[in-house]
Amino acid sequence: MSVARKTIGARRSTRAESEALTNSRDAKVLAMHQTAYGNSGGAVEVAHHCYGPDLSSFQMTLVQK
Repeated sequence: MSVARKTIGARRSTRAESEALTNSRDAKVLAMHQTAYGNSGGAVEVAHHCYGPDLSSFQMTLVQK
């Protein structure tokens, strides 16, 4: 993997997500979509994640190039 693009946003959960997370219908969730690309430029991983906001935290490391 040489590059990955991740999008994180808040939205209302779908019915399936509400059932899986044992939340009420239309509860707010953090949704993440990530696509990772290899050295040749092709996608090597695509992931979709959904979390309850009360169970989420983020840690980032920033590096100057």
